[in-house]
Amino acid sequence: MEVKRFSHMNLCSGLQYWFELLLPPSESFRWQILGIAAVNVVICVLLEDVVVEQFIFKRIRSRR
Repeated sequence: MEVKRFSHMNLCSGLQYWFELLLPPSESFRWQILGIAAVNVVICVLLEDVVVEQFIFKRIRSRR
């Protein structure tokens, strides 16, 4: 009985095809996505620090 062994590369390429994980051909698109992610992180941190800590916690403390 012969055991078929899948190499790592064949398995990865099969999964890439199955999940349609293909890289975009242009390099600028990748930089745009990274830029959008970085801006998202900055906005989230600012909202967390300003809105949650300044406004909400101050209102909760003032009610006690």
